[in-house]
Amino acid sequence: MASASDATQATIYRDEFGIPHVFAPTIKAAAYAVGYAQAEDRLEELLKNLVQLNPEQAVVIRGDEAGAYKNIVGVLNICTDAGITNVAFATAK
Repeated sequence: MASASDATQATIYRDEFGIPHVFAPTIKAAAYAVGYAQAEDRLEELLKNLVQLNPEQAVVIRGDEAGAYKNIVGVLNICTDAGITNVAFATAK
C-alpha cells in the first residue's frame, strides 16, 4: 500500500503539452505519482469504471483543514457525473 512518504518522494513535471513526466527514486513512489497524475487527468473516467465494477462502492474524500472548498465541490460534482452517490468525507489535522 502507498504511504504519505511515497507522495513526497516523487515529482510530477508537466511539459508544455500537459504530458506528465514522473521522477521518483523507487518503483513504489513512481507508481503512486503515475496514479496521482492519472486521477488529475481522468478522475471521472476512473470513477465511472469503479461504479461499473462495484456499484455499491463508497468513495472517501480525504483532505486537511486547509483544503479549498471549491476543490471539494469540484470532486463532488465529478462523483455525481460518474454516478456515485455514496460519498464520505475524512479530514486530517
